[in-house]
Amino acid sequence: AKNWLCKYRESLSIGSCAGESVVLLPCSYGRKKRSGATDVPNDGCALTHRPPRTMLAHSSPANPRRFIPSPAKVAAPMPQTLSISLSESLPDSPAALVLYANANGEMGPTATGLWKRTGLDFSRIAKATGFSGRPGHMIDIAAPTGLSCDRLLVLGRGADGEGDNDAAWSDRGGSLFAKLDAAGVPNAAVVLDEPGLTAHLVGALGAGARLRSYRFEKYLTRRKNGSAHPKALTFVASEAKGMQAALNDALAVADGTILARDLV
Repeated sequence: AKNWLCKYRESLSIGSCAGESVVLLPCSYGRKKRSGATDVPNDGCALTHRPPRTMLAHSSPANPRRFIPSPAKVAAPMPQTLSISLSESLPDSPAALVLYANANGEMGPTATGLWKRTGLDFSRIAKATGFSGRPGHMIDIAAPTGLSCDRLLVLGRGADGEGDNDAAWSDRGGSLFAKLDAAGVPNAAVVLDEPGLTAHLVGALGAGARLRSYRFEKYLTRRKNGSAHPKALTFVASEAKGMQAALNDALAVADGTILARDLV
């Protein structure tokens, strides 16, 4: 096969024009000469000028026709429907309210105050449901009394100080989205008030949830009837303003990963 890369480099000085892209088409595989093409004598190739829709085209026995798009023509990433934000106050009437409890059944100060509004006995409910506060455990209460949400979820987070790293919090974010998705709620407020909370951990939590929400549905013509995926998460933290930059950085990295998944 022709060394099309070398020919392409030579064509930069032979046939480049302002506002155009030079496309090298090896003629040894039966390509027809385009109208207006300029032949290069005795080298078996043709240089063709066309508008900058493609940068390079080449043929090979294994890949008869392949076009490499210019950067301006690379497909944009699929829009992500999961919105993640930070707030210092609880939003009005969220579809679901998420609280975290440790392995001893203890919650942070904000979560404890919200649970007391329900008037429920946490120890009794935890015993009845087998909730031990380990990661992955959950208590789901529908239409809780004293709260303006449709669902109250209590998720386990393990012992205090356990898994205080980005990887563990990213996994927690993925588990959070999966449980909300299974519950079929469109949005949720997540209370983050545990000791040792940092901006990087909140960012990892958001990135994990964003990555878990990824679904490649571009070519699906039918979707499951009644399927409702969470579209918005609000992280409620006392120092939300100082955590916004870290969350934005983590979500940007997650969006880059999602773009790579779309292109692959």
